[in-house]
Amino acid sequence: MRFNGRMSSPAAPARPVFAVLYTYTDDPTTRDEVRPAHRAYLAELLGRGILLASGPWAPAEGQGTGR
Repeated sequence: MRFNGRMSSPAAPARPVFAVLYTYTDDPTTRDEVRPAHRAYLAELLGRGILLASGPWAPAEGQGTGR
């Protein structure tokens, strides 16, 4: 899991935080096709300071340890 290091200052107004959990389809071909666009979208949100965290939950779902 990757975290955006830019947290709000104590003087900044609080923002709502949402968590999105989803289940992959059984179609790895389509997942592999759309993954680059999905990661580019997440990178853009991170760059704008909108995304707080992202990443796979389990090693089987991609690179990483799920931690």
